[in-house]
Amino acid sequence: MISVQNFTKKYGDRDVVKNISFTAKDGAITGFIGHNSAGKSTTIKAITGVIRPTEGMITINGVDVVKEAKMSKYQFGYVSDSSDHFLRLDGI
Repeated sequence: MISVQNFTKKYGDRDVVKNISFTAKDGAITGFIGHNSAGKSTTIKAITGVIRPTEGMITINGVDVVKEAKMSKYQFGYVSDSSDHFLRLDGI
């Protein structure tokens, strides 16, 4: 289960995502819809641990993605729509 509680992400003084909460239950198909710049990608990046929330808490199966970052990554799989991030990885 993915739990997002009072998630906010700011860049400088700008609120990119402001105070959202939701739960995605195990086995459920969950999607994000919204207009451009609504914060969909920012929310996914926070869930996967790519960025840190400014405020709020995100847990996956009860594991906090900030406090237990490594353990949280064992809790999910993620397929990006862009493969360019693989170009920056090395085998070390």
